Order: sequence, then structure tokens, then C-alpha cells
Amino acid sequence: EEARVRLAMMSLAGCSISFSDELQYLPPSRIAMMQQVLPPGSPPLKPLDLFDRKVPSVWQLHCKNDADQWDIVGLFNFGDRPAERVVDLEALGVPAGGEVAVFEFWEERFLGIHRDRVTLVLPPRSSRVLSIRRLAPHPQLIGTNMHLLQGYHELKKLAWDEDGLVLSGTYQRMPGLAGRAFFYLPDGYYPRFGFPLGPASARLTHVAGPVWMQEIEFDKSALDWSIPFQRSSK
Repeated sequence: EEARVRLAMMSLAGCSISFSDELQYLPPSRIAMMQQVLPPGSPPLKPLDLFDRKVPSVWQLHCKNDADQWDIVGLFNFGDRPAERVVDLEALGVPAGGEVAVFEFWEERFLGIHRDRVTLVLPPRSSRVLSIRRLAPHPQLIGTNMHLLQGYHELKKLAWDEDGLVLSGTYQRMPGLAGRAFFYLPDGYYPRFGFPLGPASARLTHVAGPVWMQEIEFDKSALDWSIPFQRSSK
């Protein structure tokens, strides 16, 4: 949790990234965490609780690139006891009653569809980083584990073809890295892949409920992908 807090603070604040560890001794899991905050650079940060507590602990960044736009909210508990953090969706510009899909980065966990607010209880001295995306009427990307901003750096293109029911896009990362992307499928949508499995379908896994995961390996810096879907006749 301490490593998560330090990495989240550096990355979300948009400051230069500094590692002071003996890198040669770090296990692969810690190297992977370092890669998750690189490259540096982020949209402007807005503390949503600036006047509510001594140290602001709800940080918002509105992410927008050529592919999509969404909000990243960093939640922090700097205390020694569990603490509740609340995200007011209206403060993010979500209309009253509007629905959003929420995905948490560190635990790679879908937190459900929310209206009005998102409430989490954080362990002592910990952080959680939420991707908050407005709910679409079709399958949509809701988060990745490739970078803390969940698409700001690695997601270059994203498009939904309503006629063909195909979601497609382009990721970009350093060759040799791997990652995961997570998708929310509204009720009645299913991936459309035949058998035998091919390279694309074999890397798509059902996680739970409406969430599916795509596993990615970068043998070159840019990776084009597409996922065909079908709709239930019900």
C-alpha cells in the first residue's frame, strides 16, 4: 500500500517521476508497478475536498485524448485507521441521475454502475485510483492496468461500429510489455467469436458478470485490435 500511495501521488500530480530504490534488487512485481506510472505527464489535477480536510484526499483529473474522455479520481487515506472517501459525481460534471461505470486500478476490480456518488472505505495509509466513465449503450472500455491514468497514454484510437457491432482501437506501449484492458458489456451483448479460437478470441476472458478482460502483449509499439459482438434476440 505504501508503494501504491507514493506512485499514485507522483503520477496524478503530474510531477517528474523519481525512483530511489536499488533497482537491480527489485522483483518483477515492483518493476511492473514502476512501468504503470510511465510515461509521466497528466491533465491538470483538481482536489475535490480542498476545504474539507487538512490534506486533500480526493483528486480528480479529467482525461481526454483522440480516443475518448473520462475521469480519473485518486482516493487517499493518509491516516492510521480505515476511512471513508466519497466521490460526488456532480462535481465531475455528471448530470443528476447519470450512470457511470467505475473501475479501480490497483486491485483491477469493477466497482459497478453508480449514480450520484461513489463511496469506498480505504485501509490505513492507502490509495485507490478510479476510472469513471459515463455509461454507453454499447460495449465499452472501462479501464486498463497499463498506466495509472487508464488510457490517457496508451489508448490511441477507440471506435464503436453500430452496424457491424464491433469495438476497435489501438494501444501503444513499449515493445516487450504486456497488459490488460477491461470492458463492460450491457445486458444482451456477447462477444462474437467462432471456433477454433484465434489470436484475438483466445486473449478475451470473462471476468465476472458484465465484465470481460483482454490480455495484450506488445511485440511492437502499436497494437491494433477489434472485438466483434452480437446482441441477444430477447
